[in-house]
Amino acid sequence: MFMWPFALVALEGGLKALKRFRQDPRLLFCLAWYLPYWVAIELIPTKLPHYALPAYPAMILLMAWVLTDKSATSIELSRWQFWLRRACAFGTLGISIGLAAIALGITPYFLGGFSWWGLLAAMLVLYAATLGSTASDAMPPLKRTAFAAAAAAAAFGVLTLKILPPLKPLWLSPQISERFEKLKPCPTSVLASAGYGEPSLVFLAGTKTQLTDGKGAAEALVADPACAIAVVAEAESKAFLSAIPGGAEALKVRGRIEGMNYSKGEPRSLTFYTLAR
Repeated sequence: MFMWPFALVALEGGLKALKRFRQDPRLLFCLAWYLPYWVAIELIPTKLPHYALPAYPAMILLMAWVLTDKSATSIELSRWQFWLRRACAFGTLGISIGLAAIALGITPYFLGGFSWWGLLAAMLVLYAATLGSTASDAMPPLKRTAFAAAAAAAAFGVLTLKILPPLKPLWLSPQISERFEKLKPCPTSVLASAGYGEPSLVFLAGTKTQLTDGKGAAEALVADPACAIAVVAEAESKAFLSAIPGGAEALKVRGRIEGMNYSKGEPRSLTFYTLAR
């Protein structure tokens, strides 16, 4: 996924370099650069895209070699390398179809309407995958790679600028911050968030924002009854209400936000509370 849409080319460069590195020290240098680092990354439980950045130059050099050096085309892959390349091809195909499906279906799923921008992004994804996987021999390798990179950049550009921003059910932090600014009774009001712990909320609602649980949000309200505001996720509401002296009757509901937990695909409901005065 990190090398999409060039995963197949990157793998082929690495596999062919394994068969030729004894004769070419440049290939040995690239393999020694990224293979140990890549193994270390795979052993780390948490994997984020930027972790692999130090290995990218070596992989790109091998990609350039396998695409432009005529001696690389004559290298035949061994049996296990052939099947590994085939598995990578299927994986690239699956990821590409998945990305295209997400681009096309995410707007209807969340907003209930068709998006032409989604269709454009899906077409760009499939076009980039076709060229990036060297499935098309209609143009020279460098030209094909340039077109694939341009199509991939355009696809992510459309997703970032035209498809994702309108999906407000996914972006709860800006909505919470905006509602907090409208509701806060004091200039110095602090928001206590129970069950919603996105770090972006701290930047948007103020660095004094408390990311806590139901009991912690209740304690924040009791400690500053005139100014504090709590926003409580449904999963923390029971603990929150039980920790408030007087229970629900001591609270005033100030609004509710409905959204989606995109990491789990579950609906999420957040309720704003202040102490009744």
